[in-house]
Amino acid sequence: MRYKIFRKIFTANPKLLYYRGEFLEKAMKKEGVAKSELIGEARKKGYGNFEEIELIILESDATFSIIGKLTDSDSATYKEILNDC
Repeated sequence: MRYKIFRKIFTANPKLLYYRGEFLEKAMKKEGVAKSELIGEARKKGYGNFEEIELIILESDATFSIIGKLTDSDSATYKEILNDC
């Protein structure tokens, strides 16, 4: 039970770095992520251009989640992260 406190303190929350056509420069700077890094990650995951991407999240384990265009029902999955920006 006492470990939950440490996990909460030392575990980073996911951070939104790109949303609907806009790089979130303030969040990127805070997390030390360059625009070129996000472009490279998108390319690695098979995205040809950013028009296909809805959002990019820096996960708590320092990996990137790149999410294509969302429907309204899909948006509920990312509601907590979207509310933080």
